[in-house]
Amino acid sequence: MLRTVLLVILLVSLVRRGDASAVGDDCTAGVTICNTAGHFCDTGAEVGAANTCQLVPVNFYSVVNSGTKSACGTGYVTTSTGAGGNTAQEACICDLGYGRTINTNACVSCVAGYYKTASGDTVCTGCVIGKYYDTDLSYDATADQCGACGTAYSTSAVAATGPDIQTGCECATGYGRASNAAVCDICTQGSYKTTVGDTDCTDCAIGKYFDTDLSYDGTTDQCASCGTGYSTAAAGATGADIQTGCACDAGYARTSNSNPCTGCASASYKSTVREYVMFKGLVFPVRGD
Repeated sequence: MLRTVLLVILLVSLVRRGDASAVGDDCTAGVTICNTAGHFCDTGAEVGAANTCQLVPVNFYSVVNSGTKSACGTGYVTTSTGAGGNTAQEACICDLGYGRTINTNACVSCVAGYYKTASGDTVCTGCVIGKYYDTDLSYDATADQCGACGTAYSTSAVAATGPDIQTGCECATGYGRASNAAVCDICTQGSYKTTVGDTDCTDCAIGKYFDTDLSYDGTTDQCASCGTGYSTAAAGATGADIQTGCACDAGYARTSNSNPCTGCASASYKSTVREYVMFKGLVFPVRGD
């Protein structure tokens, strides 16, 4: 009788080897009876009844026809039972603090300036523009540790890092400095800065001026051309209009900036940008020059 029972069990197991296993199948005759990917032979009654096919637990996987479970390992997890695949890279997904684009790539740990707060096959997230990671902190790739750069500061790229705002961030538009050893200073009338970066504010070029009747915006180039007969002796000129913001160009003169600049007459000249009076071939500076 006992021999008959054992024969029946053996025949059943041989039949099962050619079919996909189901949860609860008896695997007494061999773990490979649990041949479905995601199944394992639970010999120790870890999940269900002893010596039965069961779904592998969370954070484990199994290869088809193996009947044994393997841990996903560092950087990998599963969100449900029954994960199956040929490798952990294929069967599992990236853990918190690890990222990738697709499961043909390995899960890679996030680095300073990046983080990932949820499991899944997505890339690590970099600190956004205007934020940075303080490298004096104890880095935790599973948490968003990005701090705001604050007024006058920003970043020109994602995932900026540094031990403080001065070095981790750059000057925002409308603010300038020569290097990150200095604080970011706001641009003043006659200058501007349209991009994020550690450079000085740009003065209105020679031949241009800022109209002080305008509402000043240091983030845009509001410099206007002085026009024919006018120029500037230095960069960064300002004034309420061309008459006061600019000076007479070479070859043009006037008695004061309340008068327009006119071309030099015959037998007279002016070779520099300055307020001069011309008379019978002689050039006299305006009082106060």
